[in-house]
Amino acid sequence: MAAVCASPLRAMNEFRAALPPVAGASPVSPVRRTRSGDTGRLFHAAEKGDAGAQFNLGVMYGNGLDDNGHAKAGDRAEAIKWLQRAAKQELPRAQCKLAEVYAGAPEAQENRIRACAWYLRALANLSGMHRENAQAGYGRIAAQMTDGEIETARRLARAWKHAAQTAVPAGAPPIRLRRGRRAR
Repeated sequence: MAAVCASPLRAMNEFRAALPPVAGASPVSPVRRTRSGDTGRLFHAAEKGDAGAQFNLGVMYGNGLDDNGHAKAGDRAEAIKWLQRAAKQELPRAQCKLAEVYAGAPEAQENRIRACAWYLRALANLSGMHRENAQAGYGRIAAQMTDGEIETARRLARAWKHAAQTAVPAGAPPIRLRRGRRAR
């Protein structure tokens, strides 16, 4: 009975190495995962502004996976970067996940305020069980905050909402003013 390989890529490379050489053919190179596969498509979509892809990258980095799907230490900064991009596009699950990342951060007033604000933004777009989960998260964080900190979080959430509503999407045609002036 053959031994089971720990990695499908390793198994493929061992299989290819065992093949007899074909006359006139170039040597078989090992199979490697690169960003040209599924991860490459994910990065490409995220860079193009796909909120779902940005969310998935944020989760991947937050869970401690590298570009090839292998376990490594979590990259909180990279997770926040991608989750913020998705959350700013009003993706509720990204807003909740970003709030969870801030809530799980080392104890700091700024992190609690950000977590609370992102939970408030998510609550505006959620319903059912997901809304209840966000409310519970908000309640846990708000219980550790002063009234002033909660008010700061509310102001921050309102400011983000206003910015999201007035943002001009990438690739949108310029707005023409009456006197022929262009605005953005």
